[in-house]
Amino acid sequence: MPLKGFRACACVIVLLAGGCAAQPAVPAAVSLTRGSGLAPRDDIDNLDVAIDAAGDVHVVWRERSNAHADGPKRERIVYRRGSGTPLRWAPAIVVAQGARGSQRPRIVVAGDGVHIVSGPRLHHWSLAGAGAPPRDLGDMLAVDGPQAGTFDLVDSGNGLLVLFAVPGQGGHAALEAMRWTAAGPQAPVPVATFQDSSSARPQLLGQGDRWIALWANNALVEFRDPRDHMMAIGLQADLRMASTPDGGATWDTRYAPLKSASEIAAISATGAAGSPTVFVASGGLYEGHLDGRAWTAPMWIPAHEPGFFVDGRETSAVATVQCDGRTLVAWVDARNRHSDRRPWNPLGGFPWGDDPEWDDNDLFLARDLPQSASAAAALSPLRLTADLSMTTGIAMVARDGQLLVFRSGRARVHKAPDDADAPPEVTQSSIRCR
Repeated sequence: MPLKGFRACACVIVLLAGGCAAQPAVPAAVSLTRGSGLAPRDDIDNLDVAIDAAGDVHVVWRERSNAHADGPKRERIVYRRGSGTPLRWAPAIVVAQGARGSQRPRIVVAGDGVHIVSGPRLHHWSLAGAGAPPRDLGDMLAVDGPQAGTFDLVDSGNGLLVLFAVPGQGGHAALEAMRWTAAGPQAPVPVATFQDSSSARPQLLGQGDRWIALWANNALVEFRDPRDHMMAIGLQADLRMASTPDGGATWDTRYAPLKSASEIAAISATGAAGSPTVFVASGGLYEGHLDGRAWTAPMWIPAHEPGFFVDGRETSAVATVQCDGRTLVAWVDARNRHSDRRPWNPLGGFPWGDDPEWDDNDLFLARDLPQSASAAAALSPLRLTADLSMTTGIAMVARDGQLLVFRSGRARVHKAPDDADAPPEVTQSSIRCR
């Protein structure tokens, strides 16, 4: 059979199985990294975004050179500021060059300017205004103290509040909170202990002195298998919560956990601290609401069923925001996972045919969230990426009735990130909230 005919036949088979769907037009995106000199062997990760009272948008990410190739390994933290209508981007500013341990940069806007924090010692930079050079404020955590794993950072009105996980032995971890003011960092206070086998970042939600902390507890526990009465190791995952009425000085953890059937990869919450809406990436995407000190039963949001040949509904990242009174959520999942479609690989649309090494290649957005499980089955989210792309991080802010969606990833890969046709990139898409 000619190759073209073979491909057509293969596509018919996949179509009957739920794959090879017509690709809708992908919304136009603005590149924030074009002309930066990045190469396919490099990498970008840990994207974050914030918006100030004037509507200026602030983005930060980490670039790593030769991440997927031999050669000297260098990394840098890069910042860009967007302002005006339409949004225009100022030149990129390198906040830190060659910094080791600069992973997980986070950004927040406070009354005294922009703050960027990164790394296991929570290294801190500030930018006082447009065009101002970054000011290095040093580490928040002492050299002889605990190191931070994943963390979140917010403006608490008279300083910064940082929530961070301290990795321990055997999967055990501690969650701690710390305040920073112009006088410097204060001593960390304990929030909770938990277990975590993933890199899910904790989140702070609230304002002023009243905040809640949300984090994933992915615990490996020993249990007796009823089938053969042997002891086995299994995962018990849940979302946990604590609250503070005094800006992080004391924490109340007396909240029932939100159970999850599989490992929690990411969380994102919005709304008021007393009644948050939380989205959990855990196999699929789930939505939960706090009712007093307990959570409502989680509802599965992107209720898609993968076709027989189309593998995957894993969800690896999620972001949510309020825009024009509506809750919008974006997430990354694997429903359209594809790989190498070069002529010598006619089964490139079959994940089982060429075994792609990524699970999270597409970014989706829902503007009209379902109110029931039956409505979730009919949800048709907007797809923001094209076939063969790869998404590693997402962040969102709302501005003038528009949702600004930021994505880090690659426009095209084959079998793996180091088999890429395009360098890593950060892009921004604008979508109306209504």
